[in-house]
Amino acid sequence: MNAAWKKCAHDTWCPFETVVLPDANASGILIIWSDSVEHTVFIGQGGIAKNLKWARQFEPIAGQQNLLVTWATLPEDVQNGVRNYLLERLPAARSDRPTPAAPIPVNLPWETT
Repeated sequence: MNAAWKKCAHDTWCPFETVVLPDANASGILIIWSDSVEHTVFIGQGGIAKNLKWARQFEPIAGQQNLLVTWATLPEDVQNGVRNYLLERLPAARSDRPTPAAPIPVNLPWETT
């Protein structure tokens, strides 16, 4: 599956603290990381704005410096599988538990296609 990961101005990754929240109805996968792609802080699914608001208030995440964020809107029926795949590839410090859904391979945000 090919996801269109969100970037901000000048084709750079979005700053976690100041990025404008997406439409309240946007649903998909959210990834927050720090310093490098090897340090994934959070992978969430569902309402993107809701997950981002929560993460900004959750001290173990919000208390970290230099966080970046991206998201991709995806149909709800593939979100569990995509998140399970990302959790295998990017072990996150915080995430919901994996579901029984089979992993669905997706391009990582920093991979060029």
